[in-house]
Amino acid sequence: MRVFRIEGALPEDLAALLSSWARSAEDLQSHALRLRAEGRLLLPSIRFDSGPVRQDAARVELLRLFGHDSNAEHAVVHVACEGISLLAAQAVLDSRLGSFTEKSGRYRGAGEVVVPTPVELAKPEARDLFEEKVARLADARVAFHAPLIQYIEHTAPKLDSESDDVAAQRQETTARTILQHLVPLGALSDLCLTANARTLQGLLSKLASAQEPEQRELSAAIKAAALPALPSLLDWSGPSAYRMETQRALGSWTEELLGASRAGAEEMNGAVLVRTPEAVEERLVAAILYRHSDQAYRTVRTRVSELDQDARQGVVDEYLRRRDRHEDPLRELEHVHYTFEVVLDGGALREVLRHRITSRTVQPQGVRHGYMVEPEVVGAGLEESWRTAMANTAEAVTRLTVHSPEGARALIPLGYRQRVLMTWNLRALHHFVQLRSRRRGNRSVRHIAQDVYRQIERAHPLVARSMRVDLEDEGLAGGR
Repeated sequence: MRVFRIEGALPEDLAALLSSWARSAEDLQSHALRLRAEGRLLLPSIRFDSGPVRQDAARVELLRLFGHDSNAEHAVVHVACEGISLLAAQAVLDSRLGSFTEKSGRYRGAGEVVVPTPVELAKPEARDLFEEKVARLADARVAFHAPLIQYIEHTAPKLDSESDDVAAQRQETTARTILQHLVPLGALSDLCLTANARTLQGLLSKLASAQEPEQRELSAAIKAAALPALPSLLDWSGPSAYRMETQRALGSWTEELLGASRAGAEEMNGAVLVRTPEAVEERLVAAILYRHSDQAYRTVRTRVSELDQDARQGVVDEYLRRRDRHEDPLRELEHVHYTFEVVLDGGALREVLRHRITSRTVQPQGVRHGYMVEPEVVGAGLEESWRTAMANTAEAVTRLTVHSPEGARALIPLGYRQRVLMTWNLRALHHFVQLRSRRRGNRSVRHIAQDVYRQIERAHPLVARSMRVDLEDEGLAGGR
């Protein structure tokens, strides 16, 4: 694990650097030096260090006199975290108010994934089993690569508009994306986070309160990197007794009230609408008209309830018809909320969680909900071997859980599914469905976006009518 602060880069230079780094195999400093040597980015003043911590009594007093913590939101730092597990990275990415760039796993070769043994599995029996299964997954990724490429070249050949290199890169990216399903959650990843001091305090406290030793170590490392820039604003960033004790207590209550898990393997990724707003059309139209009225909400709502369907549809159409493809709807849609239970593989989950304007509750990673088998795996004649690799890994995860549930999760491949409860407002849903149903995106996420749209369409056709969605190849968007 290596954590350091980034300073001295112009904002747009930093954005360009991180965009390029995320699609490279280099560490951040080496990549920055190469771009500078090639003249692609000047980066004349960029620095990668922590530096000494210097308290300033006068500055502390000025901050204290403000009276509350909102002034800490103006103090922003950029911190790179290299060599952390996908599990730890997901804990960081779950911070709603930060900004993140994570290095894509698609730019690593099949045999280039590093998976260290968690400290929780230090006993020889557990360590040996973990390392054996990690090695078997690595062997499978290498062995499956050539047959997958051969099948993809046959079914998705070079286009007339493509050069040989572009076509080969596209086919290789498809293969690597599929093989990511065989990468364990303990694999090392890199990310850069941008956060203000107030957000960072909450993130550090969450990580410091985690059961996983790696997350607690990461909390201390991020704090050490940020402190020289924020010496007075990270005083409350240690473990939270509330978080730790509540998690333990609710674990016991859940077992007592709900009993042992009865989860079975899910047949496919998907989204189920579990809660819809009441009188959604009335609420939506009333919220739209309320902005332009001086009447009380109850009066507006009563008048809207008397409108016929054509009038309501007319209001919604008028509200949304002028936006271009880059514009989100206006804010009145935020008064309407939908809740879905989503089942999706670990790789897709990481992309869905990047949509931060959601409320989500993620169940612990496990091997009870089945796993992805992409159509290319079946077409390449690899299905039986794929299922064997997944089943053998799941059996090892179950055995390792006896030693440490947290350590065992590091072996779970990204292809295994999880459940997550997600509540979106309607404005955020417009953005999610339009962006994620596109054909160029992650196929698993595309299937979820199409599912979400179809269920809203069945429940509330007026609401769905204005959503922009790509339904081409619906039902074939990903493996089942």
